[in-house]
Amino acid sequence: MSTNWGRINLSYFFCFSDSKLNNSHYVNAEELLIYKPSDWWQDVLNGYQLLKDEGFKKMVVIGLSLGGVFALKVGQELKINGDVTMSVPIHREDTFLQKRVFHYAKGYKQLEGENEEQINLGNIFKIYLSIH
Repeated sequence: MSTNWGRINLSYFFCFSDSKLNNSHYVNAEELLIYKPSDWWQDVLNGYQLLKDEGFKKMVVIGLSLGGVFALKVGQELKINGDVTMSVPIHREDTFLQKRVFHYAKGYKQLEGENEEQINLGNIFKIYLSIH
């Protein structure tokens, strides 16, 4: 049995990550907190519909971390041919996911050089408190 891994027909592969459709992902830390899991799910549905409209009949969804949560949901609710997830959070409730995003945004602000006091007094903390 011989397998030729060097020959892959790339016309069968398509990677979807469109910032025009995915409104809630390509934003700064403060803006990220404005969105909720229902907004992220709508982005997923928009992407799925775009691929269907483009004529794709076979789809495999791959998701990492929070994207893995949505990849699993796609596998449960929509017609796809496969599902690959990596590093998916154990808890999938909306409030847990929003807290996870807050901690991600807070860590990002720390990487930008802000200290705890600046973060707590800044927009990121105010936005978080206003939606919870």
